[in-house]
Amino acid sequence: MEKTFAILGGDKRQLSLLDQLKEIGYKVYLYGFGSKESEEDLNSVLKLSKFIVFPMPISKNKKDLYAPFSTRSIPLFEIIKNKNLKDKIIFTPGLSKDEIDYYKLIKENKIFKYCTEELLVENAKLTAKATLKIIKENLKEGLKNKKTLICGFGRLGKALCKILRNKFLDLTVSARKDLDFKEIERLSLNYISTSEIKDKYNYDLIINTIPALIFDESTLKATAKNSLLIDLASSPGGVDKIAAKKLKINFIHALGLPGKFYPEESAKIIKENILKNIEE
Repeated sequence: MEKTFAILGGDKRQLSLLDQLKEIGYKVYLYGFGSKESEEDLNSVLKLSKFIVFPMPISKNKKDLYAPFSTRSIPLFEIIKNKNLKDKIIFTPGLSKDEIDYYKLIKENKIFKYCTEELLVENAKLTAKATLKIIKENLKEGLKNKKTLICGFGRLGKALCKILRNKFLDLTVSARKDLDFKEIERLSLNYISTSEIKDKYNYDLIINTIPALIFDESTLKATAKNSLLIDLASSPGGVDKIAAKKLKINFIHALGLPGKFYPEESAKIIKENILKNIEE
């Protein structure tokens, strides 16, 4: 029991986390991985484990565990209400508004957040690297002189700027704050206000990072009719998908890229954050 983990659901990052924890001597049980699932049922997995690790994200529909490899939906309440969860140490990516009610049910447990600022910044870098791969796969003629817009200047927008600024693009970045405009200027890049996007001419490449509806039908007509449009924003994203299909825009909603392209690197940071909390 002293060195036992239960990894509940998740993607390739959690499978990599399994391997990395095993390498340093921990016993690890899986739950919610379909054919990869351990032979134990939920009761046994929780009973045999001291540390419980929830995936990142915990859920995509606010009610079921994020478990893309599972052959069935796993309600979060099925886990939270399990009597064998009592007194266990729980690791989660964080506390979102949608998950507060679940945490009220396990308030007696010790709960640690492994999704630190370091992990978010690293995930942004990995997402930017993966995005470059997607661009190269879909822009066969190359990147040179492509009129490009990065929508948003948060962690991910900044990571994209750093990885794309030397690719000989005609690169513009949208932001909302004067401080961001000054930082974009220091990078020797063009900038516009996010509210002005719909007033600009068509782009060859658009990458959206803002999790709000930025690209409605009228904006898509103005900016993206001949674009490769990549939406990196979490569901439901920042693009009207129906309008994009109607306008026959080359549109890709690319989610969970660190888990798909760089699971080992992402899992390593999760592991280090978890072990740091255990040591402390």
